[in-house]
Amino acid sequence: MNKVNDDDQIIKKIMNKLNCNCVKRIGKGGYGSVYHIKNKNGNYALKLIKINRLKEKNDPQRYQTTIEKIRYELESSINLKSKYIIKTVQTFEYKKDSDDQDLKDFPEHIVCFGIIMEKAAYNDLNFLIHLYKKKILFNSRMNNHPLFSTMSDFTIKFFINQIILGLDFLNRSFLIHADIKPENILLNYGFTTKITDLSTLTAIKKNSDLILPSGTFCFQGPEYYEEQKKIDSKDSEKIDIFALGIIIYYMKYFIYPMNQNNKAKLNKNQVIGILNKEIENISNDSNISPELKELMIKMIEPDISKRATIEDILGNKWLNEEKKFIDKIHRLNDGEDVKLFIEFQKYDKEWYEKKKKEKEKEKKEGVKKSKKYKL
Repeated sequence: MNKVNDDDQIIKKIMNKLNCNCVKRIGKGGYGSVYHIKNKNGNYALKLIKINRLKEKNDPQRYQTTIEKIRYELESSINLKSKYIIKTVQTFEYKKDSDDQDLKDFPEHIVCFGIIMEKAAYNDLNFLIHLYKKKILFNSRMNNHPLFSTMSDFTIKFFINQIILGLDFLNRSFLIHADIKPENILLNYGFTTKITDLSTLTAIKKNSDLILPSGTFCFQGPEYYEEQKKIDSKDSEKIDIFALGIIIYYMKYFIYPMNQNNKAKLNKNQVIGILNKEIENISNDSNISPELKELMIKMIEPDISKRATIEDILGNKWLNEEKKFIDKIHRLNDGEDVKLFIEFQKYDKEWYEKKKKEKEKEKKEGVKKSKKYKL
């Protein structure tokens, strides 16, 4: 059975059991796919983790450990309640029935794990950065809007301030994400960021070593190139901090310091060399503000023991400058029916003040207007 038919058969059977309809597949990774599904209660995202695609399947002991780890992480995701974390609605294990002849290629009793999550309103942060990179926004209605016409410091602060709050929540829940990247940052109404792909969550155990979980090469620090692939658990949050620093780098330069094609060719010293060279380039870049330089350099520090912590980022004065305004943006836009992702609104202070005056005027006049946005 080929992979396409394999996926089709599984999603069809799961939809029947859940009494849902599959709208379309919206993402695909090494371990499975993400689908847009819906039922009478609304729209959701469903991620399926295919058991036969786990790297550990040829090692029975590691395989069983991985299965138990996935179960624990899925159970943990149900209890995470944060504005900046995607909400997990339900998790399940799909097991073969005795008459599942069309799934005979699955030797395991469990075919896949499923996670049903809220569906974010828009695409992910990677898509937004792509629009900047291709200058699509410059030719849209947004070309005069300070937040979305250029990748400004304020734009970066707007998104990083939210992502770090999500990571802080996970850290206080004794978890790290372990695969922070633009594709795993979804954008909801009000352009609230939502950290997704909670199947990668890794528990932090105090006073013990953390075995480094698998992630995405471009967002992994030099510690991943150690032979033992272990770090002190007190430094575990810095795995996510490094990845967030690389996201900032990507938002500024539209490239990654380390290219995916070089993965097999690099060793720890080479990775450190690449990062130190980029840190030097950032320091000498006259187009970046001193505050952003300092933040980025601390976050992609090659030495994990010297790298910035979540507390350092939360306390950064430069990041906190616009925090109150960012909160106002979210409150103002919650629930607004914005139909198209590219139809962004003006989020600069001038726009906010104008919107505020309009609301006050409507309140005085006793008129409630329902605004719809169309291209």
